[in-house]
Amino acid sequence: MIVPINWVKDYLTTHKTPKEFAKSFTEIGLMLDRPIMGEVLDLEHRMDRSDWLSMLGCARDFAAFEKLVFNEPELKSEKLPKKNEVEITIKSEKVNKFRTRIIKNIKVGESPEFIKERLVSYGLPVINNVVDITNFVMVEYGQPLHAQDLNKFEKKEIVLRDTERGETIQTLDSSQMKLEEGTLVLSENNKPICIGGIVGGLRTGVTEITTEIILDSGNYDQASIRKASRQLNIRNETVSRSEKFLSPEVVDLAIVRATDLILEYAGGEAFENDDFENFTPTSKKMVLTRERLAKISGEEFYFDHASDILDRLNYEITSQNEKEIHVKTPYFRTDIEVEDDVVSDILRIYGYSKIEAEPIKNYPPVEITPEILKLEEKVTNILVSAGFHEHITDPFVKFDGNEKRILLFNSVNSDKDSLRLSLQETLNNTFNYYQKQAINEIKLFEVGNRYFKSGSEYVEERTLGIMVGVGDINTNSLKIRETIDLILSNLGIINYHFARSKNGLSIMHSSEEIGFFNSNYAEVNLKKIQKLASFVSPVISEFENLSKEDLTFTSHIDVDNGEIIEYVRNINPLISKVEYVTEFISDSKRKVSFRYYSSYPQEMKKIREEIITSTHKKYGVEF
Repeated sequence: MIVPINWVKDYLTTHKTPKEFAKSFTEIGLMLDRPIMGEVLDLEHRMDRSDWLSMLGCARDFAAFEKLVFNEPELKSEKLPKKNEVEITIKSEKVNKFRTRIIKNIKVGESPEFIKERLVSYGLPVINNVVDITNFVMVEYGQPLHAQDLNKFEKKEIVLRDTERGETIQTLDSSQMKLEEGTLVLSENNKPICIGGIVGGLRTGVTEITTEIILDSGNYDQASIRKASRQLNIRNETVSRSEKFLSPEVVDLAIVRATDLILEYAGGEAFENDDFENFTPTSKKMVLTRERLAKISGEEFYFDHASDILDRLNYEITSQNEKEIHVKTPYFRTDIEVEDDVVSDILRIYGYSKIEAEPIKNYPPVEITPEILKLEEKVTNILVSAGFHEHITDPFVKFDGNEKRILLFNSVNSDKDSLRLSLQETLNNTFNYYQKQAINEIKLFEVGNRYFKSGSEYVEERTLGIMVGVGDINTNSLKIRETIDLILSNLGIINYHFARSKNGLSIMHSSEEIGFFNSNYAEVNLKKIQKLASFVSPVISEFENLSKEDLTFTSHIDVDNGEIIEYVRNINPLISKVEYVTEFISDSKRKVSFRYYSSYPQEMKKIREEIITSTHKKYGVEF
């Protein structure tokens, strides 16, 4: 969920910084999905909270956590005169609620600055005041709306029905869609004009000459929306909300709010039109007991804060005593099913970080963590400490005919019908996103599986992928090498070198390839380095008190410098370590700097002379 901080501040008063906002949102369950970008947060929505797909939902929980006053928008046009000019007919069981309003004599034009600013910061395009207002209210309330030009209707009707075989629609982006049989549509004169809960049609779209609109707000069966959107390969802001269990009661709030804004910024007169509803209110009666809260939290005193927290979260407290609290859940909390959901709310808003840790009274359990997971955690910590951002990408890609690629037989998306051969294939999308956001220093990594066929077997290989974008090709290549050295050194893997290969440069340990890298990407086989790794204190610290010296040699561009550095490691047994430092390429020459360590400072001069003499004699390089 994209959360522009200025938008949140429309509903509460605070002077917190973006970093402080992110910390509070993390406490309540909305963790950062990407680095903070100015005044905009990208929050990961893990829980089944449809209200968190709205700016009001995020702001409401933030206000409850920070004990701030939460101000919902004032709704003015709740009661309007009724003119049923457009007949609404429901012929599908997928419709829970459908409400319409007619607004006449409007003037379509540019949106006010505050709406344009919030839509742009969220990432939605600015079109015109009417369309922008429907998008603004959709993000504000989490309820999709749709406005159509009433003068483009051939008949004054909207029929909500399931499609028959062979029907088509041209959507607002001018795409011609062939609809699967049974797709929910809004139709007029037996022609689809909107795919219900997914996208509008071009024929009745609002333009600068529109003067009369019909505004609709609907709640539909979320499972059918999810299925239809995947069949049509449509993923948009409307679908991301309609496929969730939205409260039908938000339908009314959203259409009133949109009407208020259209009347204020586009003018005109508004009237109620026909509507339909067939749903059970989402509010539930729940009982919170002191016993259950204490059992889960481990403390008795949380019950003393329970009623205050529930009130801040818009629960209606119907009665309470020393042992239990009876409540009605808020209409927008469609996720609450059992008492433990209420307990979770109390602990979340009270603050998990305030819950005191209690020492384990029993003997610790037997260590059963697989060694590969320990390695992955170690690698992750090394990279995060070095300023890298971890990502988990979707492993599905489009089949390209590669005989080693695993093709799926039951894929739901033709563009994702097979599995990646390399993490680079999917990490590239995240890298490109960072570039579009004009981030100058990009350092990403992922720990995940790559998949391939080996003969008749299907193989999953645990892999580390690293991608950088910190400058030109030489700077990126240097950063990749430095990162590989950082990881392997901290894992106690010293005797490795680089050799040319079809992928760029192979990372070799003895004669075995444990990974590869090119100008801005590296990939390492975690199973292989697990066998070589040592989980003692970081190796780098072992060399901090040793004598060290840097040397630079010049070689032809085609010379394998990784082999040279590996040779230097074995020249003299008094050399404790040799590490790559940097390189510069000019014409056909390459200058490579490396650093060698020894615990015998009195022998450093002798070692230096031996390195220069032996390496020049064997490889012809100049120092």
